[in-house]
Amino acid sequence: MNHRKNEILVIGAGQMRTGTFSLKFALEKLYNRPCYHMAEILNHHKDHVKLWISVFDSGKMNEKTAGKIFSDYSATVDFPSAAVYKDLMEIYPNAKVVLTTRNSDDWVKSVKSTTLRNNMKTSFVHKILFYFNLGTEFPVMLDKMYLKAYKEPFDALRTDDELLKQCYEEFNEEVRKYVPKERLLEFNAKEGWEPLCRFLNLPVPNEPYPFVNTTKDFQRNVRGMMLKSVIRSGLVLSLTIGCLSLIIKHIYDKYF
Repeated sequence: MNHRKNEILVIGAGQMRTGTFSLKFALEKLYNRPCYHMAEILNHHKDHVKLWISVFDSGKMNEKTAGKIFSDYSATVDFPSAAVYKDLMEIYPNAKVVLTTRNSDDWVKSVKSTTLRNNMKTSFVHKILFYFNLGTEFPVMLDKMYLKAYKEPFDALRTDDELLKQCYEEFNEEVRKYVPKERLLEFNAKEGWEPLCRFLNLPVPNEPYPFVNTTKDFQRNVRGMMLKSVIRSGLVLSLTIGCLSLIIKHIYDKYF
């Protein structure tokens, strides 16, 4: 199936930890083209961090920036793009919207164990992770993203479960009210291919619906990123000490 480049066909309005990564794999299977997700920033497009900061600073996604971010994609799901789903609906008027959902209490438990862990951004190890893997601007992007989506700062969300649950439910309710019914599918990954393919007018693949990025998967991936960051920081420290040692030796040999 051929589609124009820069044409987003599906906008995911679902929040993190609602099956968005599984939906990414499903849409890539259906359209045979990449689907944007936070994982794309982490793994392939760290250069997008500044673009997203500019979007959140301006308060709106414009067509030019959308073209830069989504030029190689046929769909986008998860945050940060879900935070600007209204703007994307204007830019891509033919795109359909999928709202991935799950039980509110289960969602709070999941995000508190993963993306909104209490020590995220504050522990020494997490600071190493951000600096050596993602850069100093990534936490800035996250803060602005949560403010855009929930009107609440990161620190408030990670420390108040009731507020977090309220924000989750209000965000979903706003999507339901804003998106025209004929353009919206509310979807739970447990439903499998059928409702998604019916909504998109696409044939059902002859394989199981993907289920990826469980809480354990997420935590394992973060540990892997931390290990790489620690190794990188160790190498940088070793090189720095080595260079300083050579400089000191040179000064000592020359003047003493």
